[in-house]
Amino acid sequence: NGDPYRPLRFTVYDYEASGSHRVIGQVDTTAAKLRELCDSKTPLVLANPSKPGEACGSLAIRSFNVEIRPTFLDYITAGIEISFMVAIDFTGSNGDPKTPTSLHYMAPNGALTPYEEAIHGVGRVIEFYDSDRTFPAFGFGGVRHGEGTSHCFPINLNPQDPQCPGVAGICSAYRHSLSVYGLSGPTLFAPVIKAASAAASPPTAHLRY
Repeated sequence: NGDPYRPLRFTVYDYEASGSHRVIGQVDTTAAKLRELCDSKTPLVLANPSKPGEACGSLAIRSFNVEIRPTFLDYITAGIEISFMVAIDFTGSNGDPKTPTSLHYMAPNGALTPYEEAIHGVGRVIEFYDSDRTFPAFGFGGVRHGEGTSHCFPINLNPQDPQCPGVAGICSAYRHSLSVYGLSGPTLFAPVIKAASAAASPPTAHLRY
């Protein structure tokens, strides 16, 4: 937890193939003490737990390194922004959107579709860590009247700017796009993955995850 004075206990066992390993000795110390002993090349003395005060060996400290693991908050305070890109499956395997069994079925009572539930579940958390709260959203495996199947199309129908304003904007665009694109196939992820890779490639993208 980053506290160099937090108590640490090392216990040394004598290995037994039966699994009944025997305790040889143990020692209580701290990270700060370990660094000090390493610098002075002083071993840790093991105590026999069954015979208090009796030494039963020692541990040599060959090296000591502190590895800092940034927390989620550390990344945020350093300026990292978290974004996400949505890709919705428009292939025929989802079922006819007019039937209740379809993953795209829009119930008369306004209940969310399974895709909207997933978008809300992730997006409601992430959107607070993105400065402009706009997110690119695409569909794949859909077909527009008079055109062939598209494996990566902006659900807001704007190829020049596929960004949607927040989770609400994504869901609104998604519902409208279902009236424009029909379900088709096959399922091809490569174009969507390529679009995500392109969005992460610019030099300014290094602070966005």
